[in-house]
Amino acid sequence: MTLDEISDRDFLNLLQQARTNNQALEALIDLFVPEMITMANFIKQPREDSIQQMKMAFISLIRDEQAGLELNSSLINVKAML
Repeated sequence: MTLDEISDRDFLNLLQQARTNNQALEALIDLFVPEMITMANFIKQPREDSIQQMKMAFISLIRDEQAGLELNSSLINVKAML
């Protein structure tokens, strides 16, 4: 499934589950991997390192309770832009 194929409701449900469920977190990250690969091409370090750093930052954002509310709206906005 891609970001274009997932409904906003399903996306928010997956995001909610990803905060406590590793399998849901992995599914959520998989939705963003194509975008991460594209962005990694513009970073001056090995592509795999860039992708790993983006994944770690993404996990930190999702698992951070303080950033949770801001993240919901931000990811919806990112999804809408793609």
